[in-house]
Formats: sequence, C-alpha cells, structure tokens
Amino acid sequence: MTTPVIARARHLIWFRAMLLVLMIGEVARASHYLSRRSFWHDEAFLILNLRAKAMGQLSGPLDVRPKQPQAAPPAFLWVEKGILSVAGESEFALRALSLALGLLSLPIFARIAWRLMPGPGAVWAVAAFAMCDPAIMHSAEVKPYADDIFFTCLMLWAASEGEGDGFSYRAYVRAALVAAVGFWCSYTVVFIHTVITLAYVVVNAKRDGRWWAKVALINVPVALSMGVVYRYFIHPQQHPLLYVDWAVGMADWHNPLTLPKWLAMGTYELVNYPAQNAGPVVMILAAVGAAALWEKWHWKWFLMLVGPGVACLAAAALHEYPYGGSRATVYLVPVFSLLSGVGLAATARSARKWFEISGWVLSTIGVTVLLVQTGYYMVLPRTRTHIRPAVEYVRAHRQAGDAVWVIGGTASEDYLMYENPDQRTVLDPGEAVEVPAGRLWLIFAPPPGRMDRVMKPVVERASAVARMTDSFRVKGGAAVLFEREAGAATTMGSTRPAGRSEKRRAAER
Repeated sequence: MTTPVIARARHLIWFRAMLLVLMIGEVARASHYLSRRSFWHDEAFLILNLRAKAMGQLSGPLDVRPKQPQAAPPAFLWVEKGILSVAGESEFALRALSLALGLLSLPIFARIAWRLMPGPGAVWAVAAFAMCDPAIMHSAEVKPYADDIFFTCLMLWAASEGEGDGFSYRAYVRAALVAAVGFWCSYTVVFIHTVITLAYVVVNAKRDGRWWAKVALINVPVALSMGVVYRYFIHPQQHPLLYVDWAVGMADWHNPLTLPKWLAMGTYELVNYPAQNAGPVVMILAAVGAAALWEKWHWKWFLMLVGPGVACLAAAALHEYPYGGSRATVYLVPVFSLLSGVGLAATARSARKWFEISGWVLSTIGVTVLLVQTGYYMVLPRTRTHIRPAVEYVRAHRQAGDAVWVIGGTASEDYLMYENPDQRTVLDPGEAVEVPAGRLWLIFAPPPGRMDRVMKPVVERASAVARMTDSFRVKGGAAVLFEREAGAATTMGSTRPAGRSEKRRAAER
C-alpha cells in the first residue's frame, strides 16, 4: 500500500527527473548554437532576400533567387531584418531568435506535460521533446521552424488551464489571442487554433446562443489577423516551385491505389522524422495515448493532441500543405510528444502487468536512444555544410590573381554568406572546363556524407592538368589549391558519358 509520504516522494523524484531532461534539452540547443556551424544553402536563400530587400519589400515574394523561392512569416522576417541591420550577418546574431524560441519552448512544454500527466508520462514527454533532433537543429537556423514549435507549445499552454476536461472561456480567449498574434510569426498556428476551437466547441456543445455569439466574437481578431497575413504575405509568397517540393506529401488523387501506402508512410514519417531512431517507440506510445483518451472520453485533450495531425492530413488531401515527415510538419513535435506521454502514463496505471512492463521497456529504450544521440551530437555537432573555415583559409592564403571556383550550385550560395560574389566561379562537378593559367582554388561544401564522392573526381580531373600545392579540409568543407604549369593541358575533362541529352543534364543539376 502506497502511503501519502511515499506518493509525495515519488512525485518529487519524477518532477526532478523532468527538470533534468529539460536541462539536457536546453544544453543541447545552446551547444548546437555555440558550435557555430556555417550557414547552409537553405538559410542562405532566405538571408539573401533579407540582404537585398528593404523592410517594406519583405511583404512581397521572396524571390531574390528565382529558382529557390522562400516563404516565411512577416514577424520572423522583420525581426531577422532588424537583427541583420543592427548586429550584422554573423551566425550568432541571425540565429539568436531561433535559439531564444527554442529555449523558451521547453519550460512551456514541461508545464503542459506536468499539468496533463504528472509523473513518468510527463518525464517521457519532456524527454521526447527536449531531445528531438530536428527541434534542436532548428533552434540554431535562420528559418522559422523554431517559431512553429514555440507557438504550438504556447497555444497548447494557453488552452490547458485547469485540470481534467474542463475548458473555460478564459482559457479559450487566451488561446485565441495567442493565435491572432502568433499567425504573424508562424503560419502553422492555423492548424492548432482550428483544433483548439473544435475542442472548445465539443466540450461546451450544450451552451446557449449567447455563448456561441461570444465564441464568434473572440474569433473576429483571429480572422482579421489571418486575413491580413494571407492577403499581404502568404499569397505573394506562394510559388509553384514550393508546391513541387511539397508534392511528395500531397495526396495523389489521380492514382487512388497509391493512397493507402502514402497515408501509411506519411503517418510513420510524421512521427519518425522528429523522433529520429526512436520513432517506433513514440508511435506506439502515441497510439496508446490516443486510445486511452478516447476510451476515457477526454475529448478536450483527444482533439487537441490528435486533431493537429488530422488537420494536416486534410490540408494534404486538399493539396494545401504536405503530410509526412519534414521540416514543414515539425510543429507537430510537441503534440506527438505529449500524446506519447499520455500513452506511457496509461501503461503505468494499467492493472495488466504485461502492459505496464511493455510501457517501461519501450520508454527505457526510447530515452536511451535519445540520450545517446543527443550526447553524440554535443561532442560532434551536426553539420549540413561548413564552408566558412574553407573560405577563411582561402582568404588568408590567397594571392593577387588567384582564381576561385566553388564546386556545386548550393555550395555557391553558402559561399555568398562569407565572400564577395565577384571572387568566385561556380563549377558544375561533371562538366568539362578550361583551367586558367596560374593558381586556382577549388572550394567544396557538399551535404553530409558526400565529401569524398563530390571531391575525389574533381580533384582527380584537376590533377591531370595542374599540380596540387595546398589543401585544407574540415567536416563539411574543404579548399584545394592547384597551379597549372606551362605546357600542361588546359581542359578538365567531363566525367559524364557522351551523348546525354541537355534535358537529362538539367535534371542532374
């Protein structure tokens, strides 16, 4: 029999465990930020728009790179433009907003988790959220994904006042006001506000007409806010190429036989992407959590935690937003983390011993995987590309008249973050090209795991016509110096088979 003293002691132990994993998440985000990885091309595409456009022009299309159009909420763009104007273009400055939101989201999320399911469920939910690898990465990027996660947490917190299934008007008003402001900072707020409104209506469905009028009234500022943002920001930013990138996450109604596979794979990736290497654990516990909420008729939390994924699926069915595992759906990380926490709490309270043990085994495996992964990346920071050290090395050793070639199109965008665009030529790795006389620097910044695959054939081709005299390499970036001797061949041959069509070459690029 558990005495009140023992119960309080256990309660305190679980609370301290939750604070511990919360601190690990905070340290992981700060560590990734302080590692100061170079800007990579996805950040570069957005920063180039911030450079080129005045504050007022950011309400139009973000098309400085026509083949790489961007989309981002207005408040995010304005803050980043202000930071760029005042503090410059360093990684620390431009990523500070994402870091701040990433750090703030953790205690807000922990408050929701402890309010919903104090004990082991809250510890697991906070662990899944705090050590979510994509969430950690997006906390140190000049992209609005940390905003999406933060406002999901903030809206759930605003709507979670009180205990049980009660849903007060005060809590709904607070959530609606957060939505009205938040839509300027995160477009995915529309999904969360929709399901919160649905939950509020369902829980209070038997109210009179005056109550419905109050609901409509509080949604007026929300509707106005969303209307203005859509008219002056979302609509101008819409571009066919964005929907091409999203196509894999949209329902293909022309091939209905593919829909079951698309739905199954999309649902799995929706959970597995944020909980990398621990996705199956989160998925199983989240399914148990959804079933537990349904069984006990906890409609408020069932709708608020299951609803966002369903809303995303509906948007994909209408070809408005992708469904599946990607940065576009990372705003669902808090939802699935909470749902899996509810699942663990349900197993811990179960009278069936095998069910309880299964929950403990799954959560132990999941926490172990997340801890090992997070610790590994604290020691060896994640690297998309890391061109800055290579550029700095070339700048320090470059002589007048040296040519600089940047290998690959996206590496060229990375290069523009750190050097004058007139001081480089972009080289397609597979094309034949004339090698200039004198000294030639080749700069590489391929995606992770592709350094040797990209670098080796280019270096071999260059070595056939010039002599390599210097090299510099770090994880994610490299620079190699060649000198063409008098009388040597002048053309680096192509690595592509003859006879390929221009259409095929364009596709490869």
